[in-house]
Amino acid sequence: MAGTRTVAPEPSLAARPRFGRIGVGKSSRCLLHVTSRFLNENDRGYALSRAGIAFDAQKRSQQGKIMTQKTIANHEVGGQEFYAQTPANIPLFYDQGLGPVFFVDFANDIARRAAAAAPLRVLEVAAGTGIASRRLRDFLPAEAHLVVTDLNSAMLDLARTKFSPAEGVGFHSANALSLPFPDNGFDAVICQFGVMFFPDKEKAYCEAYRVLTSGGHYLFSVWDSERHNPVARLIKDIVARFCPADPPRFCEVPFAYHRIDPVRDLLDSVGFTGVNISVVSIRKSVADVSAFARGQVRGSPLFDELRVRGVDPDRVVDALTELVVREFGSEPTRMPLRAIVFEARRP
Repeated sequence: MAGTRTVAPEPSLAARPRFGRIGVGKSSRCLLHVTSRFLNENDRGYALSRAGIAFDAQKRSQQGKIMTQKTIANHEVGGQEFYAQTPANIPLFYDQGLGPVFFVDFANDIARRAAAAAPLRVLEVAAGTGIASRRLRDFLPAEAHLVVTDLNSAMLDLARTKFSPAEGVGFHSANALSLPFPDNGFDAVICQFGVMFFPDKEKAYCEAYRVLTSGGHYLFSVWDSERHNPVARLIKDIVARFCPADPPRFCEVPFAYHRIDPVRDLLDSVGFTGVNISVVSIRKSVADVSAFARGQVRGSPLFDELRVRGVDPDRVVDALTELVVREFGSEPTRMPLRAIVFEARRP
């Protein structure tokens, strides 16, 4: 059944001890202090590179171009630096192509988790086109106020269309690494599939910690590895086929932040306590594979990266559509997807 969710911690996670918080004093809570440990493969405690995507927070929508935390700006791979700007219609392709496949089911899950504590002041960061925002508003108490943020004003414009003025939802263009909100202002901070794009994870966690009230909850989700999300491998294979000498680097990022122990240790070092991890798996029925493929190419930084390399994006869409059907079948096309949800509390 489409959208069926199985939420279950991996056995190796359930048995693990929780770690005490480190450096929670006002002057030291954001100091990185991660204890080195020997971990086997099942612990998934691989060395985690903190290199990621960096972006120029000053860039905004200009001449039909947009920059966003959920797209890309400045990324270094192997000493090479590049910039990507995406066409102004990216939000629609993202919302209609990727949303129904990648985001809707996981949005239901994280919204239910957030609503369980009945928070009244809720902040969502890197909200994109408001897919999780809509579910948060549906599940939160009626009297709760939801603040939806993203670095990309074009994404937020589309998100706004999903709400009525009476629903108690505010919208702000905001950088998750430098939130424009006072200390202790929210009962919960939520982020669905945005953390892996932040250039400085520690700084983003510190900002979430800062704006949370004592007892407040931080919930965020990331994609598990390509092994558990095989569609990610297909996307990379197709892109490499069209760009064998210089494949776009964006494909390396979305499914790369899945190593649990380094993430948990970093949350501990910032000062969060009670860190819990859940693995959420679905087998997703894809009603319109071509729309999904268009969303993957035209609703992401791949579009400009392909054009810069002289590749027709529509040819990539056609090839990806064919490969997805070949790999996952047709009528229906069903692909496995797996995410990891982190939940932590500010003491």
